[in-house]
Amino acid sequence: MKKETSLFEKFKETGKHGIIFGIGGVLQKTIAFILLPVYTTRLAVAEYGSLGLLITTGSILSTIFILGINYGLFRSYFDYKDEENRKAVISSAFYMILVSNLILFTIGFVFSRQLSYLIFGSYDYRLHFILITVITIFEIFNVVPSAVLQAKKKSVIFISLQAVFLLIRLGLIIYLIVSRNLGIMGVLIGNLVVGFLSCVGYYFYIRKEFVARFLKSEAINMLKVGLPLIPSNLSVFVFNSIDRYFLNYYTNLNEVGLYNLAYNFGNLVTVLFATPLALIWPAMFLSVKDHKNMKEFYVRALTYTSMIAFFIFLIISLLSKEAIKIFANEEYWAAYSVIPIIVLTYSIWSLRKSILVGVILKKRTQTQALIFFIGAVINIGLNFLLIPRYGIMGAACSTITTYTIIMIILMIYTRKLMEVSFEWVRISKIILATAIIFCAGFFINIENITASIFFKLFIIILYPFLLYLLKFFKKSEIDRFKRVMASGLKKIKRKK
Repeated sequence: MKKETSLFEKFKETGKHGIIFGIGGVLQKTIAFILLPVYTTRLAVAEYGSLGLLITTGSILSTIFILGINYGLFRSYFDYKDEENRKAVISSAFYMILVSNLILFTIGFVFSRQLSYLIFGSYDYRLHFILITVITIFEIFNVVPSAVLQAKKKSVIFISLQAVFLLIRLGLIIYLIVSRNLGIMGVLIGNLVVGFLSCVGYYFYIRKEFVARFLKSEAINMLKVGLPLIPSNLSVFVFNSIDRYFLNYYTNLNEVGLYNLAYNFGNLVTVLFATPLALIWPAMFLSVKDHKNMKEFYVRALTYTSMIAFFIFLIISLLSKEAIKIFANEEYWAAYSVIPIIVLTYSIWSLRKSILVGVILKKRTQTQALIFFIGAVINIGLNFLLIPRYGIMGAACSTITTYTIIMIILMIYTRKLMEVSFEWVRISKIILATAIIFCAGFFINIENITASIFFKLFIIILYPFLLYLLKFFKKSEIDRFKRVMASGLKKIKRKK
C-alpha cells in the first residue's frame, strides 16, 4: 500500500505543477491559434505561408544555438544540493548562452540576404530574417530564467509573467496588423518587442540567482548532455518542418499556407499536453531518479500520458472541421483534409518525453541523436517521393510515417536500457477506444454545424466510459478515484 501511495504522490506532484506551468506555456503557445481569425482574414494564404517559413527558420536557429543548455542545466542543477553551487551552474549556463547568441546575431545579420533568396527566391525578405534572428536571440536568453523557475517549481510566478507578456503580444500584433496594416511585418515587430520585454522581466526576477563564477567542469557536463541533442533536435525539425520548404519548392506558398494552418491545429496538442509535460517533466523525473519505484513510475507514466494524448487527439481532430469553417475564410477550408493526420502525429510525438527518461538518465543522448538522424533521412526521402505527387497530403503522410517509425525504435531501445516492460495491453485498449470514437465522429456527417459539434462532444465524452468497458482501469485506480470523489463531495458538503 505504501508503494502505491508513494507513486500516487509523485503523479500528484507532477500534475499539480504541470497544470500551472502548462497554463503558462499554453498562454504563449496558443497565441498563434488565438490570432488565426486575424491571420485568416487579414493575410492572404500565400502571405500566411511566408510567415510559416520565417517562423520555422527561427525555430531551426533556436535549436542550434540554444546548445541544449535547457537539458544540461537541469542535469547539472540537480547534481548539487547547496544553493551557492546551483547559482554557479545557472551563471555558467548564462555565460554560454551569451556567447552563443553573439555568434547567432553575427551570422543572422551577415547572411540574411542569402537566406531571403535561398528560401523565397527574392531579396525582399532580408529585413524579415534579421528580425527573426533577434527574436530567436531573446527566446534563447529566456531559456535560463525559465529553467530556473521550473527547477524551483515557481509555477505561480511563471504563469503570472507569461500572462502579462501574452496580453502585450496579443494586443500589439492585432494593432499592427489590423490598424496599421503591416501584415507579417506586424507579427514580427510584435514578437520582437515582447521578446525584449520578457527578457528584461525574467532576468530582473532571477537576478539574485547569479554569481560571478564560471564552473568549467559543469559547463563541460552541460554541453556533454546538451550538444548531442542538437543533431537530434535538428533531425526533429527536419521531419517536422522541412516539408514546408519542399512544399514551397514543388508547389507554391498557398499550399504552404494551408499546411501551416493545419499545423496550428496540431500544435494544440503541444499547447494542451506536450508543453505542460515538458515544462515539469525533466525536473520531476530527475528529482526522483534515485527513488526505489522509479521504473514503475516510468512505466505507469507512459500509460497515463498515452490516455491523455489520445483523448486530446479526439477533441482537436473531430472538432477541427467545424472550427475551421467558423473562423477562417473559405480559401483556407482545404486545410481540413490533413488536420486529423497532423494532430495524430503530434499526439504520438508528445509521448516521447515519457519514453526518453532512460536516455537522459543513462546519458545516451548520442544514441538518441543517431535514431533521430535516421528519422530525418527517412523523412527527406518520403518528402521527395510523396510531396511532388500528392502535395500537402503527401507531406502529412511522410511526417506521420516518420514519427511512428522513430517512436517504435525509441520504445524498443529505452525498454532495454531501463529494463522495463511497458503496459502494452492497456495501451492497445487506449488505441482501440480512440479508433472507435474517431471513426464514429469522422464518418457520421451532420450538415448543421451546431448539431455536429454537440454530437461529437457527446461521443468524445464517452472515451473514459469506453475505456472502463474495455477493462482498462485497474482496481486500485478505480478505488482511488472513488476515494478522491468521496473526499471532494465531503468538502463540498462542508462548504454548504
